[in-house]
Amino acid sequence: MLVLALVARGSDVLVESHDAEHERFLTAATAILAKIDPATAPRLSYAYEQWLFHYMADDEGLVYLAVADAAMGRRVPFAFLAEMQKAYRATPGAPDAFQEPLDALRRECHADPDADPIQRAQAELGNVKDVITRNVEQILSRGEQIEASRSAAVP
Repeated sequence: MLVLALVARGSDVLVESHDAEHERFLTAATAILAKIDPATAPRLSYAYEQWLFHYMADDEGLVYLAVADAAMGRRVPFAFLAEMQKAYRATPGAPDAFQEPLDALRRECHADPDADPIQRAQAELGNVKDVITRNVEQILSRGEQIEASRSAAVP
């Protein structure tokens, strides 16, 4: 579950999105923003209890930060950060005009259980495997029925 997303320049938060119950993460996020050195670590994750603070810094001095529960892993939050960066750069008048797109992007990631493309592909492959297994079992069953019919027909 992705609970907070923000864009900052240095330690100054330009735009943020979170639910009221997760506002407490802003203090920790601000502390992390103060420690970020984009030259040495442009992408990094910090752990705090069962939460991970993921950030991605760009060459324009902007930092994109997201807070997600540890069960979400790292792949989805970093994909979210890349999408957030792309959307921010494409929004004229950002950061002021980016509040609504950021809220929508965070809600979309939060609500989409298939946000991780690799997990989605693995689930689809599992479904294909099940169908193939079922088809092979049906073919083998038909083969046995044909063999039994042939045996009964030949005197």
